[in-house]
Amino acid sequence: MMTELPERIQKLSAGLRHLARVFTAEQLHPDPATGRFCLEQLRRLASVDELEAKVAGELAHGPWEPLGRLLIIISENDALGTLQGFAAAYLTGNAMRVKAAFSAPLLLALRDVLGLPPDQCDIASWSGRDTADEDLLGDADAVLAAGSDALIRRVRSLAPSRIRLVEFGPKLSVAAVGHNDGNDAALAGCVDALLRDVSLFRQDVCSSPGFIMADETVAEKLAARLEERLPSLPALPQHDRLRQYAKGEELKLRHKLRLSGRVVLHPGNGWGLTVSRGITPDLWLPKGFQICVGPLDELFSAARALWPGQLQTLGVAGTVPPATGFSRICPLGSMHERPLTAPHDGLFELSALVKFVSDECDASALSRPGRVS
Repeated sequence: MMTELPERIQKLSAGLRHLARVFTAEQLHPDPATGRFCLEQLRRLASVDELEAKVAGELAHGPWEPLGRLLIIISENDALGTLQGFAAAYLTGNAMRVKAAFSAPLLLALRDVLGLPPDQCDIASWSGRDTADEDLLGDADAVLAAGSDALIRRVRSLAPSRIRLVEFGPKLSVAAVGHNDGNDAALAGCVDALLRDVSLFRQDVCSSPGFIMADETVAEKLAARLEERLPSLPALPQHDRLRQYAKGEELKLRHKLRLSGRVVLHPGNGWGLTVSRGITPDLWLPKGFQICVGPLDELFSAARALWPGQLQTLGVAGTVPPATGFSRICPLGSMHERPLTAPHDGLFELSALVKFVSDECDASALSRPGRVS
């Protein structure tokens, strides 16, 4: 008999609080600001009220049962992504096998605190470039996969049809900065928010803004302010800096030939900035602040056409027209802070990890949410 749901919530909360006490920011991410952010997020995830609200909102649709054994394969660009998959599996009562590399110490510590035996929680080593192995899929009833296009395609190619696939493929998030009536304080706040949203996780997660759509009335001032602040950003890893420098030289040459817009690259930390008319990905640096100038409604339409079904978070500042095609719209500066009770890419995770049961022989059962056998 599985532990009752309220008790699982309490135990998970205590386990996450324990992790927040024993792990340091440096252990969660090599970038200090990102490590501190992850530690704050870990404390937020431990909230009993938040966990109870998530369970109530996602599993209150009638009696349900766990799917069985869940294979979890989540990209570790987000230091807490795999941990959140673990937590979802635990809350829904599924046994789990988790592929982990960088996040393995975090998961092993939580498994020990929760007292889960290896047959209920197996932490498998994620080594090399493989994403899903046939032997790991053999006894799985479902796969929770989040990451690159290659990862999703490989899981699909290996998983038999009986296995439920819960997929979160690669997404693109965007910032939009509209007219602000020349308010310098508002523009300064916008720049601070952009610096935070872009630099956290070194712009390596789906909620990082890949480019910035800017109204013509603010684009030049925004670019100038961001250029001033480039030296304040922490240095990118060496391999990223080399890619930045190589692309930067190409873009500077194109600029001389009048084939592109403006490009600025900081020689020390590797972060850069480009300004161009419309959405032109071939004129962007691999990382940094890609400012696309034009009417925002036209830019929204262009983004939907270029990346159908792939737009995730839209961070907004200033006066911005209504936008469709995104699964989350939020104030700029909070693009990485999706509420625990909000859907992930339009999908509620917990409900995807259970099987709802229609018991037509027991009418009272239909009013008892969260029944677990």
